[in-house]
Amino acid sequence: TSAATVALTPAPTRNVVALGRIEPTAGVISVSALPGERLTKYAPGVEAGAKVPAGAELAQTATFDLRQTQLQAAELKFSASQEQRSQELIAAQVQVEQALATEAQAEAKLREMMAQEGKLQNLAEAAAIAEEDYKKLVELQAEDEELVTPHQLRRRRNASDRATKEYESAAAAYPDGLEAARKGVAAAEAGVRLARQNALLVEKVDQTLAADLDRQAAAAALDQSVLRAPQVEGGSAEFTVLRTMVDPGELIAQTPVVD
Repeated sequence: TSAATVALTPAPTRNVVALGRIEPTAGVISVSALPGERLTKYAPGVEAGAKVPAGAELAQTATFDLRQTQLQAAELKFSASQEQRSQELIAAQVQVEQALATEAQAEAKLREMMAQEGKLQNLAEAAAIAEEDYKKLVELQAEDEELVTPHQLRRRRNASDRATKEYESAAAAYPDGLEAARKGVAAAEAGVRLARQNALLVEKVDQTLAADLDRQAAAAALDQSVLRAPQVEGGSAEFTVLRTMVDPGELIAQTPVVD
């Protein structure tokens, strides 16, 4: 009986206790920021157990406001540089058109001066005819004073002198005027070349590129002040906040801010 009783007594229960950690099958992703930054606030609804879409804002650091202002300034500068470039391109094209108009005027003036050569010939012929008419009257008066009055002779002399002086004045001014017209054309052609070179330079040197780089740098700096949920092409579209490890107002160290 004693032996049977011992055989029927159940063996004592033994519990095995061990430390463990339950993790999601997809793993835990830690989100942090630059050490030394101060955490200012979490985005609304970001707390343990919350669902957040990929790329969603999780929190901001103390430099957010300053960097946001810097980005706004960079965007205004970029916009201003775009407007300035647009005006410079228009002004450069206007300069080209004005230079072409000046060139056309100079060429017209040169053609006008070159046409003066024919006018000079006409003036020379008119002066010669007036002189011949005067001499004929002188001859007639010598033959018979009653045929030509002194008044007629003086009038013919005056007409001959006027024709001669007109020709001499035009002939004296012609070479200088022609040379000035040729130089005007040369200067106008140089102005067209310069205006076109300036237009090409304005087109080539785009000041908006530097302003755009400043804007991109400011945007990248602002992004460093924002903690976001991971966003990877082909990755998860939604995440679960497991825990927050830094309280607003605290400095961020090497440890993560959000899991």
